[in-house]
Amino acid sequence: MESIALTGRPEGSGRTKLGVMLTNNLRCGIGILKGEIKDSGSAMVTDDHNIMRAESPGISPYLNSGAAQIIYLSSTMSELNSTLEKAYKMLADGIDYLLVEGNEIAEYINPGLIIYVSEGEPLDSAEEEVCREAQLIVDYVELQNNKDLTDLKFTLPGDEISCYRAQLISDLLGLGYGEFGRKLNREGIKVCRCQLGLFK
Repeated sequence: MESIALTGRPEGSGRTKLGVMLTNNLRCGIGILKGEIKDSGSAMVTDDHNIMRAESPGISPYLNSGAAQIIYLSSTMSELNSTLEKAYKMLADGIDYLLVEGNEIAEYINPGLIIYVSEGEPLDSAEEEVCREAQLIVDYVELQNNKDLTDLKFTLPGDEISCYRAQLISDLLGLGYGEFGRKLNREGIKVCRCQLGLFK
């Protein structure tokens, strides 16, 4: 199972919009973990759709998507490790990709890829941190104007990307490896750490 962190402005709809698009694009076993960090209150982990709708109305687009399993997590930072452990134990077999929505959670799960949905300048330190750590940046306006991920314009920070991440992004967006490789060449981004050991 590969974990993909969806980060960005918490009160915006960009992360969820992208998560639904990825779910519909991948057409395999997709799990969704939507996390919210609160200052106080008891932790909660549930896959009950009615409870999710009551606790987090913004989760509805996921409930109407083709995701195989959806889990909602609410926790304080001090309880996040144990709450995440409960959430992972709830995951069913057959999940190929786990899309994890939540800025703070991204730091705890060691995802294969961090995607940041940019809706302007980061508003707080948590947003700035996940923006710095992101390996793929998607513009919110671009996201709203595209129904097909293969046409989505995006930014890859830095001047190199691992072979593994390049393949992962290609799979997520529905791009052929050759097509994505040509895009990297055009943008002067070097592919490194070949999984077959053909190049460094």
